[in-house]
Amino acid sequence: MPEQEQSDFSQNMAEAQGVENTPGVPIYGRRQQARKELDQIAQKDSDDLNMGELERDTQRAKELTQELLQIEQMLELMEISGEDLHLNQTMYNQLGLKINNQPIDLSQELRAGNILLPIKEQQELAKKEGLTQILIIPGQIKRQDLLKYFKGRKYQKNFNSNNLSFYKPAPKDLTKSEAIKNPKRPKQFYVILLSPQISCHTAHPETQWQSAKECTDILVKKQNTNPDLNLAGLTQEEYLLLDCLIYLKDNQKQHLEPKTWCWLLEEIVLENNRLARCLRADWGSGSSSVGMVSDDFSHSYFGFGARFAAVSRPR
Repeated sequence: MPEQEQSDFSQNMAEAQGVENTPGVPIYGRRQQARKELDQIAQKDSDDLNMGELERDTQRAKELTQELLQIEQMLELMEISGEDLHLNQTMYNQLGLKINNQPIDLSQELRAGNILLPIKEQQELAKKEGLTQILIIPGQIKRQDLLKYFKGRKYQKNFNSNNLSFYKPAPKDLTKSEAIKNPKRPKQFYVILLSPQISCHTAHPETQWQSAKECTDILVKKQNTNPDLNLAGLTQEEYLLLDCLIYLKDNQKQHLEPKTWCWLLEEIVLENNRLARCLRADWGSGSSSVGMVSDDFSHSYFGFGARFAAVSRPR
């Protein structure tokens, strides 16, 4: 991809993630704008204003205050049902996930306010996109440490898997993808909302047969339409944890993508200032393992597709 195209791509992705929000746009940006305008009004010297200006500022301050009250109501946090919490906790237990050598108690972390939750507004937008599955990600666990759990006996036994299969140049690319070089995810427990479908073609049929570039274009368009959704592609860690969660869900014991490949759109690799490759994943029935392949960013094939997630973000 030419340098100008790479620059345009980066700008589009930044705008899609709600950077420098403009009117009509993310609720967080509007709250910030309203607060700033209120501060500007408060800093004015009333002695320097005529009666008309003073009345206009007073009325505007009332309008901004009312708007901020409405925004705060919209920023109520999503609630995690006992069923979703139990499913995530079971997945953590089956993998044996630990922090500081201690088992993770998600109920305790939730009560302590340590899980970054989406707001209800974001959850409602996610539902309209079919993103109803709640997945809690331990963002404070580093990639190399989390991957160790997918090489252990618990993973093999509880998820009927022969560890993970990486095909060149995937192992090297996973050390230099954008998810590593320019991480965007919170470094704490956070929630993502996804489709629970086994196949990415069912979850997001608009991505069927599409290249990573085309899937990214679809993602950017969706996010620009609904900035408060905070839509993104998946990282390797998120995909692996989702695969485990879906395997346990309703005791269905099925892995993701048995007949399809899912682009992990956060695992893009840049070379010589161009978008070179992207990671994709599937379930290999022959090898009984999740496979990771790094492929050309513009390569399309009938089995390709992608998954999107609404990601909770700091407030």
